[in-house]
Amino acid sequence: MIGRAIESVIAQTYASWELLVVDDGSTDNTKEVVEEYNDSRIRYIYQQNAERSAARNNGIDNAKGEYVCFIDSDDYYLDTRLKDLFEVIESHNFSINFFFTDLLFYLKMDRFLKERNTFLNIITYKNIYYTTLLGVRKFVLRKSCFSKKI
Repeated sequence: MIGRAIESVIAQTYASWELLVVDDGSTDNTKEVVEEYNDSRIRYIYQQNAERSAARNNGIDNAKGEYVCFIDSDDYYLDTRLKDLFEVIESHNFSINFFFTDLLFYLKMDRFLKERNTFLNIITYKNIYYTTLLGVRKFVLRKSCFSKKI
């Protein structure tokens, strides 16, 4: 399934991205699938199995960009996702540290459930836990949020 996730990033209308595939000790052919893509923006990182949080932290630590998004191997992005995110960030003069985006849940063959965009400059438990259902694939974070206390 990771091939579809990778292809959805490659298909983005916004071309200035990097994709870090953090292999959390898988026993399948993840490395071989990733190596089939000859794109310098894609990097493969292997780690011993340490679970998802450690894999995401490893990706954040190795990311070169200012903002970080997440995509799991069984998810995919619509082709304008990164362009839309960049436009929102630009319109706020890069003042946003944390926000989460629309997410389409596949319900039936022709029906999707769409969630709303929410922008948070100040991360508070109340804002996160009482206002919406969050999934990591919706997050967009400024990488510097991980290097200082909030």
